[in-house]
Amino acid sequence: MGSQSIRHALLLAMAASAACSTDNSVAPATQSNGSSSPGGSSPASAPPRIVSLDVTPGTGVAVDLGSTFTFRVFAVRSDSGRVPVQEPSFTSLAPGVLAVNGVTGIASAVGAGNAAVAVRGSGVEAIVVVTVLEPQSLGASAALTVNSFSLIQYGPSTYAPQVNVSASPSTSVTVLNLQFWVSGLPNIPPIGCGGKILAGASSDLNGEVYGDWTFSFGGSAPAASNDPVVVVTFIDGTGATGSVTAHGKIAAGGFPTSYTGGQNGGPCFHGRVP
Repeated sequence: MGSQSIRHALLLAMAASAACSTDNSVAPATQSNGSSSPGGSSPASAPPRIVSLDVTPGTGVAVDLGSTFTFRVFAVRSDSGRVPVQEPSFTSLAPGVLAVNGVTGIASAVGAGNAAVAVRGSGVEAIVVVTVLEPQSLGASAALTVNSFSLIQYGPSTYAPQVNVSASPSTSVTVLNLQFWVSGLPNIPPIGCGGKILAGASSDLNGEVYGDWTFSFGGSAPAASNDPVVVVTFIDGTGATGSVTAHGKIAAGGFPTSYTGGQNGGPCFHGRVP
């Protein structure tokens, strides 16, 4: 065969090979992951969902009477990841034992016993039970003095207590609860305070929060007499507990004259109001 014939045969063979390499009728190789989605890509996995809350401290924790702590809340995802909960809410089911700020999660142990707290966030809820221990000392304390007590009446039947107290020069005092009795008003639940008064210091327990009072109460009708009573329970720095009863008067008044955003809320104020 001549050289021209050989070159012609080689060209024909190369053309046939090229045609086979671009033949669209040949099926593509099977994907290694067995995907049947268009283009061979893997289907998108579902994002993790929130399945529960992790609250610290949790059920079974015991705290001392008069102590204060803050709940921390994390959302637990279906992939076992944990993320902080944004703006959880808190409700103490026994505020006479554990007073909890509904927004900040700051809790004050104001009475011995067990307290359940409902915690909500990220669309789920958890219940934790905290035990407040009995006082460390069985002695009776006289370390707190009520210097003055009155009720400011504003509106037809709303009252803001004004209670000024002092701690003994020898020990600090943590105010636990304030119980008020006002003739003609319905039963007033105890107000959990958890505020600390330093040794030798005095303080007004009820202050101004965003132009309002830290706490107030009322009824459908005004008080029937001008003889309100308050009982302040407390625990001192030695672990001894005590209570002081004081009688006061009702005076006409109104809202606070300042608007500090909570800077003057008093020792019973533990952050934003629910």
